[in-house]
Amino acid sequence: MPYLYGASVQGIQGFIFATNRLREIAGASELVEQLCTGEFDSLLKEADPETDPDKKCEKITAAAGNIRLICPTREIAEKLVLAWPKQAMIHAPGVTVSQAVVSYEGSLTKDIMNELEERLKVQRNRPSRPPLPALMAMERSRRTGDPAVDRGKKDELRDEATRRKEQAAASDAPATLMKKLIPEDMERGTSCIPFDMDDIVGKRESSWIAVIHADGNSLGKIIQGMAEKLTTAGEDELKSAYRDFSTALDKATCQAAQDAFGNAVPCPDQESGNKDDGKYPIRPVVLGGDDLTVICRADFALDFTREFLKAFQEQTAEELKDLVGKFGLQDFKNGLTACAGISFVKKSYPFHYAIDLAESLCAHAKKKAKEIDDTNVPACLAFHKIQSSFVTDYAAIIDRELTARPAGQAGPIRLHCGPYYLEPPATSGKNHETALLLDDLLKSVRELLKEDSPKSGLRQWLAALYRDRAEADQIMDRLKQIHPGYRSLLDQASDLEQPGKENSMEYEGTCPAYDWMTVASLMGGSHDG
Repeated sequence: MPYLYGASVQGIQGFIFATNRLREIAGASELVEQLCTGEFDSLLKEADPETDPDKKCEKITAAAGNIRLICPTREIAEKLVLAWPKQAMIHAPGVTVSQAVVSYEGSLTKDIMNELEERLKVQRNRPSRPPLPALMAMERSRRTGDPAVDRGKKDELRDEATRRKEQAAASDAPATLMKKLIPEDMERGTSCIPFDMDDIVGKRESSWIAVIHADGNSLGKIIQGMAEKLTTAGEDELKSAYRDFSTALDKATCQAAQDAFGNAVPCPDQESGNKDDGKYPIRPVVLGGDDLTVICRADFALDFTREFLKAFQEQTAEELKDLVGKFGLQDFKNGLTACAGISFVKKSYPFHYAIDLAESLCAHAKKKAKEIDDTNVPACLAFHKIQSSFVTDYAAIIDRELTARPAGQAGPIRLHCGPYYLEPPATSGKNHETALLLDDLLKSVRELLKEDSPKSGLRQWLAALYRDRAEADQIMDRLKQIHPGYRSLLDQASDLEQPGKENSMEYEGTCPAYDWMTVASLMGGSHDG
């Protein structure tokens, strides 16, 4: 009797961002990347020594922390259930593993796979024991509070997780994720790989960096469409469909990331004139499935994200075309789209806050895009520059920081205009007419980056807009007099009935200039707040 085995790795984000050091973040990402490939494969060889192809385990998916496998015997399934959590937590101390097994007779069906997913949901809700218990008298790492196992650089006490991360990120260790991100025709040597935040920031005056999180849209609808067609499918067709979909999606995401890297990331020799002296100002954290998370220098983050979102749709159209034709998924013949969130932070800012905000921004972008078209969700991005010590979800930030309530104004003014779309939405859903384009934002930013632009005056006008509408209007009238060449830009900034207004009862107007100034300060490399 065969057994369908499933495992999901949990706590990945907490494991990766338990530190603020890029070397440890990169090392943690490498450990997670190795979990479902090399580590699980080595365990599988021990548990399944069969040489007969008809009796060997058959892997359906193994990526992004998820494993689905058909075991031919109960004995092999039991070995995996007993051994895999221990091996995973030794390899990456801090993660936990949920597992489930479903036995079945005859052929594998969609209902059996759904039952496995339901059992995994139950297991995820069960608490797991801490993997590293310790006596009260034990020395502990000063940074993490976990039991110390040795001393690292500068005689610093290290816990087991930190030790493993530093080993995985050593200069002579394989940089699997970086090689997935860097195109094959570009330099891939360790001399170009950043290991510290200073390597990403470089010698620029600005110390702002970006945490980018991008996530694919409409995956659930594709899987549902496939499932409907697979209701009466045979076992071989079912396994092939899920395997092909997982492989094609992963390949498309990696290729899109490489395309974005080649088009938007500055090469080391462009920075210093000497390849041996420069580093790529970017480091991937997650790259696989339909997810991308990277840390990069702030000035090219919008360009990189735009290139990734554009390439993601192109690559998924190419990689999924066979599945689209086979299962009649014509809604997705032009590929899948993705949405992204970008949090801009100082290089010393706690990264767990930055990634949480990036995910919240991505969710905000998805929500707004789905209001326009819930099937073919338009690609878009949202961003925020963190300038306070208190970070919550994006909705709270909008109310606290991005809403002006000046004296003399009937209602509040919204200072954020996102999300920004790559193309005008093709359908006319809610907020269709108010969808703002990323290219228009960047066009306004390029105007502000000119030497004679009224950037300083616009900053004063925005500050006054928080206090008093009449004072702000006086400043704007003066700016239009002394900067006649920028009259069109200033008219657009002061037109507080801008597209993007969510609700006339809630907001009296929407101001695009705040977003312009934010991006201009980041792309111009200034110290402006």
